[in-house]
Amino acid sequence: MKIYSRILGILGFLIVISSAITAAYFLNFENIDMESRVGLSISFIPIYIFGHFIILHRFGFHHNAEYSDIQKRKILGTSLSLFGLLVAISLLQIINQLQVEKLRTWPEDSIAYGFTGELKTKYIEKDLYCQLTITRKQPFSRDSLEFIINLLDSDGFLITSIEPENYTRILSENKKTYAIESKFTSNALAYNSRGYNSIRKWSLAFRIKK
Repeated sequence: MKIYSRILGILGFLIVISSAITAAYFLNFENIDMESRVGLSISFIPIYIFGHFIILHRFGFHHNAEYSDIQKRKILGTSLSLFGLLVAISLLQIINQLQVEKLRTWPEDSIAYGFTGELKTKYIEKDLYCQLTITRKQPFSRDSLEFIINLLDSDGFLITSIEPENYTRILSENKKTYAIESKFTSNALAYNSRGYNSIRKWSLAFRIKK
């Protein structure tokens, strides 16, 4: 019976560790929706309870022995550390997902020939939603230009470039400038939300159509 208890204790501990690592992996490295994140976070509750039970019973070794005050404090500290770690993993990833899905308004970018770009983005489940507004004080022909959105990391390295299409001419707020706007969805960051989180700035560019 003692050997059986010890085997169960060791196997149970391995199950707790592997379950926690698997859930943490999917939370941190897989691009999953909010419902899946919440479900994985909830799964940490039975993982913790099972882990606490195994620790309390000394992994099946001498589980009927009495605990000293020092041992009780060690068990409590270990259990609380495990609980805190699982809560931190869960909350950080849920908060990160909520931050990703917020609308981000980027600073304006001005380029040659008096063009100014305003960009808003939002990332939801592998799709990048963009709204680009381009203004200029003088009239310009959209048909002769191709505008490009460059998404950059904190060091200015290019993450991806996007060429918007289907512009609509709009009336600017001061009625003294000329403006066009494009609202579109791109899968340029389809691999996961980490690519979107790495964006720290953007730049507007254009080229003349041949």
